[in-house]
Amino acid sequence: MFFNKTKAFDVVELIPDHLRSGLAISDNKLCISSAIKAEPVVLEVYNDLLAQKVVSGFEFYQPTIFSDKFSHNTLSSFEISNEIQNFAINVWQEAFKQQASDIHIKDMGTYGLIRFRIDGMLKDYKIVEAYRVRELIRTIYSTMAGNGDTSFSYRIRQDARIINDNYLPKGMHSSRVHIEPTEKKDSPEGIGSCLYARLLYDIIKATGSLEERLAKLGFLDSQIEAIKYLTTRTGLNIISGPTGHGKSTALKHILECMREQNEQKAFMSVEDPPEFHLEGVDQIAVDTKSVESREQAYIQAIAGAMRSDPDCLLIGEMRYAEAIAAGINVALSGHSIWATIHASDAISIILRMATILGEKGMVNALDHICEPSVLAGLEYQRLIPQLCPHCSKRLHDVIDTYDENMAKKISRALHTEDDEVRVKGDGCEHCNFTGIKGQKIAAEVIATDANFLNLIRQNKIAKAKEYWLHEKGGITHIQHALKYIKEGKADPFITEDRLGLPLDCEVSR
Repeated sequence: MFFNKTKAFDVVELIPDHLRSGLAISDNKLCISSAIKAEPVVLEVYNDLLAQKVVSGFEFYQPTIFSDKFSHNTLSSFEISNEIQNFAINVWQEAFKQQASDIHIKDMGTYGLIRFRIDGMLKDYKIVEAYRVRELIRTIYSTMAGNGDTSFSYRIRQDARIINDNYLPKGMHSSRVHIEPTEKKDSPEGIGSCLYARLLYDIIKATGSLEERLAKLGFLDSQIEAIKYLTTRTGLNIISGPTGHGKSTALKHILECMREQNEQKAFMSVEDPPEFHLEGVDQIAVDTKSVESREQAYIQAIAGAMRSDPDCLLIGEMRYAEAIAAGINVALSGHSIWATIHASDAISIILRMATILGEKGMVNALDHICEPSVLAGLEYQRLIPQLCPHCSKRLHDVIDTYDENMAKKISRALHTEDDEVRVKGDGCEHCNFTGIKGQKIAAEVIATDANFLNLIRQNKIAKAKEYWLHEKGGITHIQHALKYIKEGKADPFITEDRLGLPLDCEVSR
C-alpha cells in the first residue's frame, strides 16, 4: 500500500478525517475520489507526498469506482493498517523467539485465533477481535507479502512470500504464506480466511562435515554412510516425508556439503519458491506468473536449468508427471539429481512416481524408473519430538495414569519392559514449560542396487523390503523412532501420534 509508511503517516495525520476516505495510495500514486478534488487540502497532500517521494503521480476516479476499488485501502484506514502491520511484525518476532516453525491465523467468525507450531505441536498464542484478525490477514498478504499471486480476496486460495527484511526478525530467511477461504456464518457474507505461514530460518552459517550435520539432525551412522555414498553417485535421489518434517533442511545440508567437496562442479536448483539460501548453488525461482500453470512453469525452469550446464541439480518437488519424466531424462544423461516427493515411506516413493506417470499415460512406468542408472537413492523421514531431559518422567512411575492396552502395545513394540522409557513431564524453564526440547529425524535411507530394483520392477514389494532390511542392513523409520523411545528420548504416546501408525505395526502378532 505504501512505499514509506513513516513518511506517509506524518502526512495522513494532517488530513481532515472527512477527507481521508476519498484518498488512497496504490501503485506509487495518490488515488483521489473526484468528489473531493476541489478541496484545497488535496493538492497540499499530493505535493507533500510527492516531495517525500511517497508517490510519483496522481489519478482521479469517479466516486462509485473509487469506492469499489479502494474501499479497504483508503487513508481513513491507514492508522489502523499501520497499527495492524506493527502487530503482525510483533507476531513474527514472538514466533521467532519461541522458535516456531509455523504460524496459524484463523478467522473463527466471532473472534480470531493465532497459534504457533513449536516442536511439531500447535500452541495457542493469542485471541484477537474478529475485525482485527480479518485486517491482520489482509495486511499480511497485501502489504507484507507484496509478491502475492493476486490482490487479496476472501473468496480464493492464495499464496505469497514475505521476503522483506523490514518485516522479518533478524535470522529469518523468509516466510511462505498460504491463505484458505473458509465458511464462517458469523463473518461478513459468511466468508472467512485462515492464514498459514511457514517460517524459514536463516541457517546459512551451518558448519561442519556432512557426517556432523546429519548426525545432529538425528540420522544413524549406517544412514549417514548411505547418504555419503549417494552423494558420489549420479541418478535420482529422492527425499519424502510430510510437510514440515525437515526435507528442505536435510537437502540444504547435503547440497552444501556436496558443493564444498566438489568446487569444480556446477550446482543448480529449481524451486517454487526457494526456501533457503544454498551456499554455492545457483538457485532458480520458478516463474509462475508468465505461464498458464505452475506445471508448465516447472517444466520450463528444469529445461532452462539443463541448458545451463549443471553437474548436480536440485528439483524442489516432483509433483507433476512432466517433472518426474524430466528428472528421469536428466539422470539418464549422467547427472546427479536431488528432489522431494510426497509418499508414505521410502519404497512408496517409487510407487508414487509410477502412479503419477501412469495417470499421464506412460506404459510400464516401473521399467523406466527402476533402472540402476536412473534411481540412486530413496529417503523418507519424520520429525520426532525429543523429551526435555530435565523434566521428563519414567513411564514406569506413572503407568497407572495411562490406558492398559497402550502400555501393552509399548511393551510389545519394544520387546521389553525397559525402565528407560520416559514420557513428557510438566515442563520447566529449560524447555519453555512445554516438556519438549527440539525434534530429531526418524528416517529410512535406501541406496538402491540392481537386485532391489529388479524386485520392485517385478512388483515384489514385500520381497524388496525384506531384501533391504535383512540383506542390506536397513532400518525403517518406525524402528528408528522406537530407538528414541528405548533410549528415553521420546515419549511413546507423542511418537505414535506423530508417526500416524501404531507403535507395534511392524510386530508380528
